[in-house]
Amino acid sequence: MLLLAKKKTNRMTPKQKFGIGLVSLFGFSVAVKSGLLRSWDRALTGWALEQHTPVLDQWMQSVTFLGSSTLFLIALFLLSIYWLRAQKIDRIQCFVGFWLFGLGIQWILRLSVAQWRPETGMLPDPLSFWQRYDLAGYTTGHGFRAAFLFGWFYRESLKVKTAWSKYGAALSVLAIVAVGITRIYLQRHWMSDVLGAWILAFMVFSGLSWFEMKSSKAE
Repeated sequence: MLLLAKKKTNRMTPKQKFGIGLVSLFGFSVAVKSGLLRSWDRALTGWALEQHTPVLDQWMQSVTFLGSSTLFLIALFLLSIYWLRAQKIDRIQCFVGFWLFGLGIQWILRLSVAQWRPETGMLPDPLSFWQRYDLAGYTTGHGFRAAFLFGWFYRESLKVKTAWSKYGAALSVLAIVAVGITRIYLQRHWMSDVLGAWILAFMVFSGLSWFEMKSSKAE
């Protein structure tokens, strides 16, 4: 019994995970801004360029849709209807609130780190915030949307604890990784853009878990 108690106390709390995510995101962003990962980014992008075939291009274009704004908004609409029918307004608030939280951080990172996409030809106008945001690739929008949406499904799959929940969790992870790969393959983002999006999603979900823990204690 004492060993079990020690194991439980050794497990990191959501607050600690959020802190680790925040520090990791800051440190990784500084490394990207400093150009420490530039050689790795260029090497992987160059290798991906050599793998292009018409069939693979078509597959990658299809898979990258899993991280699109269109799919995300459709999923949000359907989830909202489900939660409204189940009278779970708090789930809508959590989903939208923490997605906007992550989106806000992504705006800050894109404008401050200013790592331009691989296909960027001309640098954007320094005074055009929208152009700077659009051409900046750190962090990838597709990567973050996929990590948030399918990360949410991953969390929910683990809560259900049925025979199919493990398959749902595994497919969610597969979708997140697949979208990240497509963004590199399609020359839309660097490797560091994708990794940054995953770290951002980890931090956001850690914050969500921390919020849920505090809310349950308050009740």
